[in-house]
Amino acid sequence: MKIPPVKENYVIEGFLEVQLESLVPVSLPIYVKCEVPQIFCVKDLYKPDEDTQIIKIPAKKNQIKMPPIPFKNLSNFNFTLEIEAISNESFSTRPYDIITQNFVNCQANTQFFVNLQLKENMSYKGQMPSKDYIRKILILKIKGSTIYYNYPIEIFVFESTNNSGMS
Repeated sequence: MKIPPVKENYVIEGFLEVQLESLVPVSLPIYVKCEVPQIFCVKDLYKPDEDTQIIKIPAKKNQIKMPPIPFKNLSNFNFTLEIEAISNESFSTRPYDIITQNFVNCQANTQFFVNLQLKENMSYKGQMPSKDYIRKILILKIKGSTIYYNYPIEIFVFESTNNSGMS
């Protein structure tokens, strides 16, 4: 059975009448409710110079693991999300990239996290910069469906120093 693309909740109601040979016809009620999962990113930030919502994440060069991105499943059911970070930029010529986990299981009405890792490009030619920005689109796709959510992300890669704090 192929499920059509769905962008909003809807209900299908009706009856199915079945009659076998000389038996009395039977009327079966049909009621199907389709709900589109609602996801909320707790970390959405406004970026005024681009007039858009963007998730900003700091990344220290010497730490592979980055702060997880918090989301909340506002739906009354569980589902699995497939995770991907995309860009039209080639990261083969960049000093750093990020990789995402492949999937996350989301429980009904609970918070969940998407984990990212900083990856150094070992074949990068040139001096490693003291800071860098990585801009991608984080795609969260409901497994087995055509429903997906997208979030612009900006990762600020920086060198950590022991004697200075963040300003």
